[in-house]
Amino acid sequence: MNSTEVIILAGSLILVSLIAYYSIKLIVDKNRHNAILKIFNEILPKAIIEKSTEKFYEYHFEYCDKLYLIKVLPFDLHHELIITNKYYWCMNADLKGWKRSTVPDLFPGVKEFVDYSPLTKLKVVKIALIMPDCHNIIRYLNESDVAKVLHSDLVYGVYFVKAVELQSFFPKTD
Repeated sequence: MNSTEVIILAGSLILVSLIAYYSIKLIVDKNRHNAILKIFNEILPKAIIEKSTEKFYEYHFEYCDKLYLIKVLPFDLHHELIITNKYYWCMNADLKGWKRSTVPDLFPGVKEFVDYSPLTKLKVVKIALIMPDCHNIIRYLNESDVAKVLHSDLVYGVYFVKAVELQSFFPKTD
């Protein structure tokens, strides 16, 4: 095999790998989108959930004179969400070995989402939707103290709600 054949083979492998990666990502994203729509349609059948044109949150809808903005945080049941401050939300995959010195796995677009104020007369409710679930949601109160976050807690203007708790987040409807 000469060098040209090796380069062509390597390029082909890279191309096939990229196509496979993006195909799988597309399927996962579509399945997550369908799951989110199904959950919201079961809980709020009259709400019209729309995909956002903004990059820092995924969905929005109006319900009971409020505008809901939804930022989806894909999670695994065995990971936890750590809110270190207003703009830094990170995923912890190592529940027992995590230290403050651990390099954080930060979620993108948090600052933009937290600071976003749409031009509307409706009250804006921001939700970080943990899909489908996570082990814990904790936030740092100061350098050494942490608190567990519940779906009813407003943290820096955002409600952190696990998909499995979404039903109890919204008031009962007719």
